[in-house]
Amino acid sequence: MEMVTFPRQQRTFKEALLWFDDTKGELCWNKGPTEQLVAEPSETLPQPLLRLVNLHLS
Repeated sequence: MEMVTFPRQQRTFKEALLWFDDTKGELCWNKGPTEQLVAEPSETLPQPLLRLVNLHLS
């Protein structure tokens, strides 16, 4: 894995390239689609996800 951090975070994996900054990113699969990523503006998890995390940690 190769890592670059300026001006955006970038990771190169065998299967894909991932880059992101504070607001957006992309996961570019070598043999598949490119996934668009968007940062969640809130620091709070959505309730359904928060319940699952709490169940796992209990």
